Amino acid sequence: MTLHVWIMALGDKTKPDTPAYAEDTHPRRARACVEVDDFADLFPIFNAWRQHFAEEITAYAMPVLLAAEGQPAPGWEEEWAETGPPIRLDTMPGGFLQIRPDGDVPARGRPPFGRPRAAPAADPLALGTQC
Repeated sequence: MTLHVWIMALGDKTKPDTPAYAEDTHPRRARACVEVDDFADLFPIFNAWRQHFAEEITAYAMPVLLAAEGQPAPGWEEEWAETGPPIRLDTMPGGFLQIRPDGDVPARGRPPFGRPRAAPAADPLALGTQC
């Protein structure tokens, strides 16, 4: 079983004229970052950040493999910088939280980004089919 942790960093809202824009600041340079054992553990921390920093915040999160000594495996910092964190968490009006893949910006990194996806290996099962 592969063990991993989640790293979350507070994004920077650097364009006041575009409220939905937030930069995915690297955890080493972010105003706040955290490492947790489970994705669910991010929510109370996000809520605390919202109360401390501002009502409307954006954070980015990424699963990171653990090394044998229990620390994040080497290479996670380069992966964050190259491909970016896959999950974006945003506050919404009314106090709601929106969680989504960070698809607002073009994918970064090396191929296969920009290539069409391969066809599925098998035909999908028809509705009503039992396995």
